Formats: sequence, structure tokens, C-alpha cells
Amino acid sequence: MKVGILTFHNAYNYGAVLQAYATQEIVKSLGHEVEIIDYHNARIDRVNAGRMFHLCSFLRNIYRFPIYLIEKFFYRKRRKVYIGFFDKYMKLSKNKYIQGDENYLSNYDTILIGSDQLWNKKITGGWDKMYWGDFKTSPDTRKVAWSVCMNYTDLNEDDILFIKKNLENFDLISVRESDLLSFISGLTSKKVYQTLDPTLVLPSTKWEEVCHGVKEKGYIAVYAVQDEEKTIAFARSIASKQNKPLVIIRSYSKWYFTSENKEYAGPDDFLSYIRHADMVITTSFHGTVFSIIYQKQFVCPIFRDNVRVDSLLASLHISERMVQSVDEYSSLPPIDYEIVKRDLNTLREDTLNIWNSVI
Repeated sequence: MKVGILTFHNAYNYGAVLQAYATQEIVKSLGHEVEIIDYHNARIDRVNAGRMFHLCSFLRNIYRFPIYLIEKFFYRKRRKVYIGFFDKYMKLSKNKYIQGDENYLSNYDTILIGSDQLWNKKITGGWDKMYWGDFKTSPDTRKVAWSVCMNYTDLNEDDILFIKKNLENFDLISVRESDLLSFISGLTSKKVYQTLDPTLVLPSTKWEEVCHGVKEKGYIAVYAVQDEEKTIAFARSIASKQNKPLVIIRSYSKWYFTSENKEYAGPDDFLSYIRHADMVITTSFHGTVFSIIYQKQFVCPIFRDNVRVDSLLASLHISERMVQSVDEYSSLPPIDYEIVKRDLNTLREDTLNIWNSVI
């Protein structure tokens, strides 16, 4: 069987790239031919391009031009490490597809659409019909929504109608979070499944193949995709008490010029810094995922609602890892990974059973 994966494969974001790689490797392990469909959402491509040069803006703010040049330099360094990962680990389709073109994906038996936040219209710049299965295929091609995530708290009536209509495009629907399961189930007569993010399904031995050694020792790793400075301040308090240095994995590039900041870490570097850390402090879903995969003691400081992390930790019965203060963290017992592994293995088996039913 030939399987095509339609996902955020080309975003310069650790979670997006690693979930795409995990999906690819899982399908391969099940004995199928697989490739990632080289589809380009317009907004993601704009974000990937970095800050653009505009003459009018330049004339109004000529003093900022040196900053623009510096940002471009950092951006290109960061882009290089991602492209290196794409070339080494990911198999893309020969054809490239652009948003807005009339797309006809005819050479696949199954198209997996997911995982990640493909249904988050803020990320995709409005509803992207490709991620909702609204494209032409051969009559026998199956369309599967796989472990998809979205923000549905600010949808209007037109949005709801759009979702209801396009859910009919799928032969199977699975989502990642429990609250999203309830929401989507209320909009369709089809059965909706809850499945793990593919990064949690791929065996840990496969992730070890991507990792490498790091020169830093005895450190606390920090990775935040929201409230970064608050998260770093939280981490510094813990690091000071434990007399450990920080390794700060930045989700974007700027000019920090300190050894603790890892601004040009590629996806493999991201994995490696978490793999070798004594402890991890993160507000990121995938930062939490890989802390669990590598059986790290970790904590997720709460500065706002974090539904994705909350749902994951609840499913593994370790919700106490979300804390509001350093004092609350200090009273936590260590994570018992024997219990976590038992719960995770059960969820993996359930997810793999669904994988096997659709491809």
C-alpha cells in the first residue's frame, strides 16, 4: 500500500518536524510505502521566509535596517539546520503542491492528514481545505484525519458549518485531545477516536538513532513556546537551588551570545539536549512528550491555559507535573516511570490497533 502524509512537514518548529518524521517511520514499520506530500500552506511559507524587506517600512524606520540584516543572518543559520534534518531523515513527494492550486492526489491508497494543529485556522491563515480533505483523489483513496489538534474556543457559526461539512470528507477521524474528541463528536455522526501523537507511538529506540552526544553535563534543559521569559525565570530559581547550569533551547533565533542559549539547535539537537538533561522545564507539548520518552524528571509551569499538555499528562495520571510556583514543584515526589510506562504502553497499543485498521 502507498501512503501519503499531509502535515506540517516544512515548518521550522521542533514538534511539527518530529511528528512528521514519527508518522513516516510508523507507517514504514507497518510495511507500507510512504512519503510526505510536499504541500505548502501559504502562511507557513511566509513565516518560514522570515521578516521581509519592504522599501516603505525601510524609509520610515531606516535605523532598524541593521537589525533586519542581523535577524536575516540568524534566520538563515536556523533554516540551514532544519533543511539538513529534512534531507537526512524525511522522504518527500516528487511533486510540490501549493495552496490555491487545484490539487489532484491520485497516486496514494491512503492519505493521512495529521497530526499536529492542522485544523488551527490561526496557524494556517484561515481554513486550509487541503487539511480538511477537500481535494480530488482516485475513487478508492482513503482519507484519514490522524491525531489532529485544533483551537476551537473562538469559532463562529460559519466556522462550525465549515467543520461539519468537511468532516464528511474523511473515512476515519482521530484527534489528540480528550476535549477535542467531545467537540468533534458533536459535529458528526461518524465515530471519532482519540489517539496519541505519533511521537509517543514511535519506539524510543528510533529516537535514540536520531540523538547524538552533547558537551554539556549536569544541566537543566528549558524549552518554552509560550511565556518564555517567565519560564526561564522559573527555571533559574530551580537551577539556583540545585546548583546546576541551564541549557535554554530557543524556539527562534536572536542575538543572545551566551553559551546557555541554543539558538541554532536543529531537531536532532533538540532531542539530544532533552535526552542528556538532568531535568527538563517546559511549557511545550512536545517538550513534555520527549521528557516522558526519555524518562526525565520534568515540570510544566502554568502561566496560562495549556490544554494540550494538560490532556497528555491527565492521560498518563501525572497532572501534578503542572505547577504554579517553585514551592509547589519543591514538594513533588519523583515521577514513577514504571507506572507511566504501563499507562503509555496501553495507549500505544490502542493507537496502533487503530493505525492497523486504516492502513
